[in-house]
Amino acid sequence: MHTIAAALVAEGLSASHEGLALGVAEVNASELTACLSDLADRPEPDPVSLARVVANKTVEKHDRLLPRELLDVGYAARTFDCPAAWNALQRLRDGMI
Repeated sequence: MHTIAAALVAEGLSASHEGLALGVAEVNASELTACLSDLADRPEPDPVSLARVVANKTVEKHDRLLPRELLDVGYAARTFDCPAAWNALQRLRDGMI
């Protein structure tokens, strides 16, 4: 869910991971469906690129001491699973889930 939320933020939407759900504000269902379908049609993104759009990447105690580039790499490695997220998006687009 974190991966899809970050991808939606990268598309300019206000999205967040909320437990088992994805929260997306100020967009109607048809616009969200179109955006998710468009994402599913694209190649999966680079996780570090996605991490750049995340506002708060501080997870571990010393993350605040890391340079931004290293923080992006660490956050992407800990948080994102692009292959699984894109698989889910494609299955959703194809009506399998």
